[in-house]
Amino acid sequence: MINYKLLPMKLHYTFMYGASSPLLPYLPVYMHEKLDMSYNVVGLIFALLPILGFVAKMASGAMADYFKAHRMIFLLSIIVYAISSVSIKFSPAMPMRQNAIGTQILFDCSSSHSYLRHFFSHKEKCFKLTKLKTNVIASCEVTCQLDFITVKEYCRLSNVSLPKCAESDSNFTFFVQTNLSHLINNSYELFFPLSSISFGEKEVRFCCFICSLIYFLIGREEGHLLKLNLASKPFCNPSVKENCTVNCDIKSMMDTLGKADESSSINYSEMLRTNSFWIFLLLSSIMWSAFSINVVMSDTICFKLLGAKIENFGKQRLFGSIASGTLIISTGFLVDITSNDLNDKNYTAIFVLAICISSVDFVVALWLQVSDDDNSKLNFGSIKKLCSNARIVMFVLCCYLFGTATGIMWTYQLIMVEETINAWDCNFEYLVLLQGLILGMSSFAGHVNSMSVIFFVFGIRLILLSLVVNPWLFLPLELPNGFSFGIFYSAMTSYASIVAPSGGEATVQGIFGATFEGIGVASGSFIGGVLFTNVGGRLTFRYIGIFCLLFAVAHVIFHIVMNKVKPLQLTEYLTV
Repeated sequence: MINYKLLPMKLHYTFMYGASSPLLPYLPVYMHEKLDMSYNVVGLIFALLPILGFVAKMASGAMADYFKAHRMIFLLSIIVYAISSVSIKFSPAMPMRQNAIGTQILFDCSSSHSYLRHFFSHKEKCFKLTKLKTNVIASCEVTCQLDFITVKEYCRLSNVSLPKCAESDSNFTFFVQTNLSHLINNSYELFFPLSSISFGEKEVRFCCFICSLIYFLIGREEGHLLKLNLASKPFCNPSVKENCTVNCDIKSMMDTLGKADESSSINYSEMLRTNSFWIFLLLSSIMWSAFSINVVMSDTICFKLLGAKIENFGKQRLFGSIASGTLIISTGFLVDITSNDLNDKNYTAIFVLAICISSVDFVVALWLQVSDDDNSKLNFGSIKKLCSNARIVMFVLCCYLFGTATGIMWTYQLIMVEETINAWDCNFEYLVLLQGLILGMSSFAGHVNSMSVIFFVFGIRLILLSLVVNPWLFLPLELPNGFSFGIFYSAMTSYASIVAPSGGEATVQGIFGATFEGIGVASGSFIGGVLFTNVGGRLTFRYIGIFCLLFAVAHVIFHIVMNKVKPLQLTEYLTV
């Protein structure tokens, strides 16, 4: 029999998580790929966002309980989330730092054309080329250390007279542009036919390594080059080959040439002086805080509607899990089919879906009726008393540690999936769809009442994820996430509802949720950024998985000791 009183609650969970699922899971990838943010910057921002969510949950919960304003705060959070989520689409990308050292490259003037050449190893080729964005024009500064003979040869064939030619040795600096759209992937070498060269203010238009057009090519076969109608003369002496350094203004090109992300990206101190960082942080903070408030208000309202039947909470929350899994997969499919370039995904769909579904959610929320007429007052003394119970303290610690592990998963899982795909097959066309399938499958839950088992399952899953080579194997490994996270979240919210004193339901929900997200997820995002940068994605997941297994053992030992020191009474409802 349908309970029409709870039907709006089910629909709200459906659309609330349906509105967040297209955006939040893909946001770290969007930040890294589209906004040119390094792993450290992504980690820092995702460490700050849950802290702000922590404050928002605590403050909104206390205000809702004190002023009896659950419904008003609930509705406002939906509106603010919808507006702020779509605003992120207009956040500008981070600027790239010009590195003084540059990347090593070979200046080759020994054939019928002159080029800058860069070689790949077999291992590097696939991963690096997938980073290259092919719809932009790059401007590069090239510096070569030429000896006296080479300088004379250049000047003779160029028919120019420059002060540099009189020097015994010279730093030979010139500027080029290259159209990255003309990329041919058939070898492990990059060719840069050049278009202009300048010594200081004097520019030479026609010389031994000047071609009529600018191209960025891969391939050594002359047939590919001749099709471009490049100038065949003049050319240099076959002996002219020099090692040079290059600095370009396109981050993806520097990454392709071998410059590490952290070298070509700005550091923390530089980041704090950029408008891009503060604009994104402001918009994402508003979005994250609004969604955090929406979650804690939704759970509080749901438990109010359930009354004494709190065991039915999972039945309401299940609709959110189904919507989340469905929308994540659908979003991945939409991103893939709307992207014309394999290496430059179009993420517009995630923002359109977020605001559209949020609008529907607001209409449903207006239909949802909840009374704020409860006369019970918030008693901070009773809240303080909860903190003296060892079992509750252990449960809160579990929330924090599980949040830390989850923060790493939420922030860096899709990035690790992308790295695995690049290493496996750089021509893989369904990257975002596979990412959506992975996250979608993890939204379906099982049931277990032991926090120890949850940590054990989560630890095993992280370790197995770190061993994956074929990216399709990520899919079956996502099934345990429903077993671990789904049940953890239900256990956390239900437990908070049980132990909460009368009048303090939203406050306690805020404490538990904020500990998980505000402290735990924040710690995980920051720790993950440091580990990802220093040891890579695989070892990061492996180390955190081992830690989860060790904590599962510690959790079992804790309760064995507690049951001997202070046995749990039958009348005591505080269980873990």
